[in-house]
Amino acid sequence: MAATVGIVVTLLALAGITAWLFRDAAPSARPPEKALPRQAVGPGGLSPGPGSVVPADAVIFRWTPVPSADRYEISVQDAQGLTVAHLSVPGTAYSARWPKDQSPPRPGRLMWKIQAFAGSRLLTKGRPIPFQVR
Repeated sequence: MAATVGIVVTLLALAGITAWLFRDAAPSARPPEKALPRQAVGPGGLSPGPGSVVPADAVIFRWTPVPSADRYEISVQDAQGLTVAHLSVPGTAYSARWPKDQSPPRPGRLMWKIQAFAGSRLLTKGRPIPFQVR
């Protein structure tokens, strides 16, 4: 009986370790999701997250701080790849609104990316994140 309990405990432990090791693996045969929820938050706390739908008058970019960063550069591009906004934000800020000196973005698909700098040294470069403006 004690041997059986020991085997069961060992198998449960192995199952837990296996689940932990493969927690980030691609899902098996899941059907594709239709759409992400509004204001979705992406990896690393980035917002708007992939597929988010944002009102044109409320575009706010959010990110997780990068150690040693003294500024962040945010670039926003339209569906044709043209830059429609560029923001330079101090390293102490972790969010930024659409530039006040520009009119709100037109409805449609946009893509934003962020870079963190320490002086002139690039610390990290984010991947482009698509979102929708309504």
